[in-house]
Amino acid sequence: MPAFFVIQSELSSLLTLYKVSEEQNIKTASEKQYEKGGAVDVLKFTIGFLIGSLIQARIVMLAESSGFSKLGANLTLIHFITHILAGQVAGYILLVLTRQLKVLQQLNIILIGAIWGTIIWAIVIPLNASQGKVVIPWEAGISTIIISLFAFITFGVIASFTIKNFGYETNLNKE
Repeated sequence: MPAFFVIQSELSSLLTLYKVSEEQNIKTASEKQYEKGGAVDVLKFTIGFLIGSLIQARIVMLAESSGFSKLGANLTLIHFITHILAGQVAGYILLVLTRQLKVLQQLNIILIGAIWGTIIWAIVIPLNASQGKVVIPWEAGISTIIISLFAFITFGVIASFTIKNFGYETNLNKE
């Protein structure tokens, strides 16, 4: 019987050591993942950019359905998937630019979002118009310009917010 208690005590000690070492490994792996921008960060960025894309699409579709905008945007399943993917690409491009350019790291969220949203608007809208998916806003009227630009700026602000909260702080701390 005493041998059983000794073995149980030894097993308990080994189990405790194993748990402590696992907790240290998990913490170390988590810290490394944070430093390298691991899967957790990618998920945060993806969700943030997705939210921005969904809000942007909702603004445009509400304006279209209410008659304030004459952009002519239709939201089919293929257009929706393309919209989401384009939002991801635009968000990750902004992430790379923000990590590389110190000046962007020092600007506020709204300014970066307004600039980025305007740049993306100036690129995406003419591309979509050349494919016949939408009407060029400056041909559709001032309300269409304001609403479509507002939707893109909203996406830019949300993407910038996501990046500022999850993106580049390790780069600033290292320098």
